[in-house]
Amino acid sequence: MALQALDLLPSDQRQFGRYTLLCHLATGGMAKLYLARLSGSEGFEKLVAIKRIHPHLSESEEFIRMFVDEARLVSRIAHPHVVQVLELGHAESTHFIAMEYVDGETLTALVRRIRLPMRVCARIIADAASGLHAAHELRGKDGELLNVVHRDVSPHNILLSYEGAVKVVDFGVARAKGNLHTTSVGTVKGKFAYMAPEQARLEAVDRRADVFALGIVLYEITTRHRLFKAETEAQTVAKVLTQPIYRPSLVVPDYPPELERIVLRTLDRDPEGRYQTAEDLQSALLEYLAASGPPLLPSAISALMREAFADRIKEKQSLLVRCEEVSDVLPQPALSSSPSLTLTMGGATISRVRHLEEEADRARGRRSLALILAVVGLLAASGVVALVLFLRGGDGASGLASGSAAGSAAARVDAAPAARRRITILIKVNPVNASIVLDGKPVTNPYEVRREAGSGTVRASLSAPGHVAQELEISLNEGGRWQVTLDRDGATPVETPLPKVTKKVRKKPKRGEDDDLFGDPYKK
Repeated sequence: MALQALDLLPSDQRQFGRYTLLCHLATGGMAKLYLARLSGSEGFEKLVAIKRIHPHLSESEEFIRMFVDEARLVSRIAHPHVVQVLELGHAESTHFIAMEYVDGETLTALVRRIRLPMRVCARIIADAASGLHAAHELRGKDGELLNVVHRDVSPHNILLSYEGAVKVVDFGVARAKGNLHTTSVGTVKGKFAYMAPEQARLEAVDRRADVFALGIVLYEITTRHRLFKAETEAQTVAKVLTQPIYRPSLVVPDYPPELERIVLRTLDRDPEGRYQTAEDLQSALLEYLAASGPPLLPSAISALMREAFADRIKEKQSLLVRCEEVSDVLPQPALSSSPSLTLTMGGATISRVRHLEEEADRARGRRSLALILAVVGLLAASGVVALVLFLRGGDGASGLASGSAAGSAAARVDAAPAARRRITILIKVNPVNASIVLDGKPVTNPYEVRREAGSGTVRASLSAPGHVAQELEISLNEGGRWQVTLDRDGATPVETPLPKVTKKVRKKPKRGEDDDLFGDPYKK
């Protein structure tokens, strides 16, 4: 399964409350995740992740309660290995959570791309265990344990930043005392292939269920074989309950004995036989790491991430450049009438351009106020001189007075410039992968900007693979809105068809090197 392709959202879909949505990152069963920007005064900007509940679930009281529970719970966990919640809010008729943005990928994505060294696997799980222990130890205002259980620990919900940080995420189905949402009897929460036996049997669970799930993840990323995953959910549950858990060394002959001992204890089907806390598991893994080699720092994970995701990092950097890109701000129309004025500000940065324009307006206002005060001072001084001349009986008084009046009239004209007219330029091009180049510089599709009217024109070149390119000539005095469908090569204009939705047929993975795990890797 390919990673989510990153592309800027259309300009009319970006504004979301006080956030600017930049691109879609991922989709889950309850919500969509977006990369967004929060802007403040003095040029303050921060990238965040916005988890936005699906529209079709926005009226469901059950899902809303689960969503609110997640935000309330995670906002109280302050730990470097748990993704931080910044805000729970409501905008555009739906609930959302603003979270810390982790610039990286899931553990699932990493193990699909490279084979991880054993010690790196141990370090990742040790850090995840540390984060889970912080959640398990969360207490209420009365000091009592909230008995938090994540219930959905899996490689999908462990994030790794390109800098080597490990973060546990998605407490959407977590159980804790005081939750607004209560799981009904007989309801299963979580992924079947990562459930503890007691969870699969619909029994009461505690933190040790998360320890078992971490054991499954550790087994799989070190052996590259799925442990319990089967063709159907029923078969998967049966494996969780009854299938013998084979020693990792039967799959990987040179598997480290001490790490194997840790894995097997973590996967004890009897909760009493497991590590009793995630911190106990973390401690065992850190002891293994200390005994097996030099300290393994986050920089080692970072090096693997940057090697595995060089293309992905470049893609994200390109996206951020595009969304932050502000063209050369157009000079005031009165100062230049050149038809080659550059208009290249991306739709995602319109708010920034408007901020610059507002600053310019305020500067003009300050200059006007200074001019008015100067004129008032001049008039006051002129009045004193005129009074002296009048008392002396000189004819110069009337001339000075008339000159002062004329000067003040001219000053009033200069101090009150006429309001400048503004225009809108909007260009949308089909197909959706079409490119727009404005006066030689690429901009987003769709592209939208609002600016002061001027003189001259700019030229927009529209193109897409397999289509006939077109050009638009845009008047900077009038602006306008264009929705263009490019003709296919040698064909009449057609609308871009919507992609067909086809049901994926899940094939049983073939046996061979790495196929047990990565022929059908980590699918839900």
